[in-house]
Amino acid sequence: MSTRVTVVIPAYNAAEFVAEAIDSALAQTHRDVQVTVVDDGSTDATPAILAGYGSRIAVVRQPNRGPAAARNRAIRDADGALVALLDADDRWEESFLAQGVARLAACDASVVGAFSGWVLVDRAGHEIPDQRIVPSGPVGLRDLVLGNRFHPSTLVLRRRAVLDAGGFDEDVPIGVEDYDLWLRLAVGGGRFAAVGQCLCRYRVSEGSVSHRPDSMRAGRLLVLERLFARAALPADVGAARPRALASAYMQSAVQLYAAGRADEGARDVALAVRSWPTLLDEDETYYAVVCASQPLGYKASRHGLDLDEGERRLAAALARCAREQNVPSAATQRAAHARALGVLARLAYGQRRMAAARRYAVRALAARPALWVDWPTVGTLVKSFAGATVIETLSRWKRPRRESSQGPAG
Repeated sequence: MSTRVTVVIPAYNAAEFVAEAIDSALAQTHRDVQVTVVDDGSTDATPAILAGYGSRIAVVRQPNRGPAAARNRAIRDADGALVALLDADDRWEESFLAQGVARLAACDASVVGAFSGWVLVDRAGHEIPDQRIVPSGPVGLRDLVLGNRFHPSTLVLRRRAVLDAGGFDEDVPIGVEDYDLWLRLAVGGGRFAAVGQCLCRYRVSEGSVSHRPDSMRAGRLLVLERLFARAALPADVGAARPRALASAYMQSAVQLYAAGRADEGARDVALAVRSWPTLLDEDETYYAVVCASQPLGYKASRHGLDLDEGERRLAAALARCAREQNVPSAATQRAAHARALGVLARLAYGQRRMAAARRYAVRALAARPALWVDWPTVGTLVKSFAGATVIETLSRWKRPRRESSQGPAG
């Protein structure tokens, strides 16, 4: 297998970060690399920054057409058998390409891409707490229909497979063009292998496409419906359609709640439950709704968590489910209400609001007496009587004991 890699960096008004991306590509330990930056009609200082690299990079300029068209242009003109996609505001660790290429070299041609883990960073490049993500593999079509599993900047791909799949669709909404391509690669039998290390720093900001809930919602539903309209899908993939649509609606609901659009958030929770009623049996559904407005890295923590607002969201979403007859029975409605209250009790306990934790736990047990054998709910109630001061003292006492038992680092 040829190991030459073309690094593709689409750049539109990317002056703030593009040098970091380019520098990380040029610093790779894998040396058989061509770095191509597509200036997608920038009007800021991006062209001047690119010019400063001289012959170390190839620069392609075109009128603004979006990231899909920019990537397609570079992939068509690439001279490498492999392509690696790097967004202009992300950066790689030095071994990213070496490990991705080695992973692909160890696989047969049905593995069309190798992906690393990533850590989310803020605009200043600082790591966001608890956002170091290392997915496992392999990943195939059945996995992908339940949600996008990786960012473009985490992948090394076989160029021929991308071209055979038709490249990026330039007509789908920005933000889902990558997910659409992964699905089409997987429909053709392609799989993705995991490197198993966190080698990409993925930058998030308020201006990113993930903060545009309407466009992202429309895009996810479009690519999924287009996929499931195919006549020859494997049986297990076709059967996953209800769960896949539910996942898409729940992602949209979280983004809408975070944008302060609670009524639309409740609408999409109801649509998710209509598609996959089992969501009501999963605590994560309720956590997602309550914690939607918290910053990345602080989900379910004390930071910025408004339990009163969370309870209102849950009540409105469950009421909408019942009103639209998405919940099959009164017993199911009571069970869902009790599960929601149990989640609120655990979140209140995490905030050391012991009175609120007891109140939510008691209400959960009253709504569904079967929870008396559910330790997460009963345990929260019992522990809440200890009081915040006692809990904090015990936590401080246990923490150094736990750390010392692990031995010295390194």
